[in-house]
Amino acid sequence: MAKRVLVLQSYKPPPWAEWRCLCINSVQEWAATKSYAYRFIGDELFAPIPEQLMSKCQGVLLPLTDIGRLLWLQKLLIEGWDRVIWLDADILIFDSSLDIGADVVGREVWVSKGLQDGFRAASSVNNCVVSVTKESRLLDELLNATLTEAKKFSDPPHPRALGPDLLRRLDVEASLAVAPDIAMASPILVNALACNDPAPLSAHHSVWDGPVRAVNLCGSLVKDEDTALKAVISLLETPTRFSPRDKAPAVEIVHFA
Repeated sequence: MAKRVLVLQSYKPPPWAEWRCLCINSVQEWAATKSYAYRFIGDELFAPIPEQLMSKCQGVLLPLTDIGRLLWLQKLLIEGWDRVIWLDADILIFDSSLDIGADVVGREVWVSKGLQDGFRAASSVNNCVVSVTKESRLLDELLNATLTEAKKFSDPPHPRALGPDLLRRLDVEASLAVAPDIAMASPILVNALACNDPAPLSAHHSVWDGPVRAVNLCGSLVKDEDTALKAVISLLETPTRFSPRDKAPAVEIVHFA
């Protein structure tokens, strides 16, 4: 019997920037090609969060979304889905051959300006992708760590506290499996895609060393909607742009330990 798979996304009610609409549409279309069910929720994301944790987060939005997505994944598995895949609403899928395995989180190579004319690339993990099944311990591990950390908050938490920062610590303790083909576009990469500048992309690819079939545009860091739109259109028109074959400039690689 075929496994019942659901793709889940959430974002605030529209209107949305055009680039984000294209991202969400790309995920809906990808889910259809895979014969996966698709569900989009708005502020319902926060409904399962206990009032105590709402208070602990003191209105900082991103930690609340980090809690909400995990509680929704738990809820949907209890409802009977065999696998649920969370994808952030700023992920663009530009190659429909993308495959997301079970029990994985997101992979990240964060490219920024380095010393002199080079680049710095920090390898890490994140929760822009969370794919879980009934059988795995991944969701329990993430939920336990997230709720334990949230209960400790006394001051307003850092926006990354329950997302990349927490997953990075978990990954150091015991490596987390990652979705291999979904990259993270730092602002310098978004600009490079918009302006057709291969140097930052080559720096990323020299560390990533593999295909990229989808990318997180880091919507919380987008300052210029037009630049983000140009980056999205660039990838839809030329999917190979994120994986250039140009010789990489100098790259300082950072590993967290």
